[in-house]
Amino acid sequence: THEADRAEHGDLGLMSQGFSAGQDVPGHLQDVLAGAPLTSVVPVTQSDLLAIGTAGYQFLEQGQYEKARNAFNALIRLAPNTCIGYAGLGAVALNERKLREALEVLAKAITMYRGDATVCANLGEVMLRLGQPEQAAVLLRCAVQLDPGGRHPAANRARAMLAGIEEMNSRPEGTDNEEEGSEEETDSKEANEAES
Repeated sequence: THEADRAEHGDLGLMSQGFSAGQDVPGHLQDVLAGAPLTSVVPVTQSDLLAIGTAGYQFLEQGQYEKARNAFNALIRLAPNTCIGYAGLGAVALNERKLREALEVLAKAITMYRGDATVCANLGEVMLRLGQPEQAAVLLRCAVQLDPGGRHPAANRARAMLAGIEEMNSRPEGTDNEEEGSEEETDSKEANEAES
């Protein structure tokens, strides 16, 4: 069931709600967040994993990408069969405009668990930025379907991107604004530079 998948693989929306509750990372996990070996914390509890993931998303929202990357890499090492670490790394790479890296880790996350609107929206955005609007639309629709109530921020971002794709597809051939073409070329150049 969907709820069982969430319990096993996590949910980025639920993870992001965790840090609004002000959870602190326990002292024994502080070194892990700094990239230390895991020998001092194995085995870990679900609470430990939640604390690391929560810290990762806090760092991501604060623009502290290296610390976020450390937290998500720790999650992958501690719980390699869950999608949250991969999804978090993908979000970091997307924020850093490292589109190929984002594509790789988000694709892994979505194969592990397809029930997260954030993963679908982020992967859809990556595909859109890489110039693949048809594939992007499929993923963005997935994010929207996972949030029929229209309350999830990532699904709402997916709705906006879908509206943009639909608007572009509804224009007659040859009527694209020259300025828009320049922006797409700039995104493509930025993506290639970010990968280097």
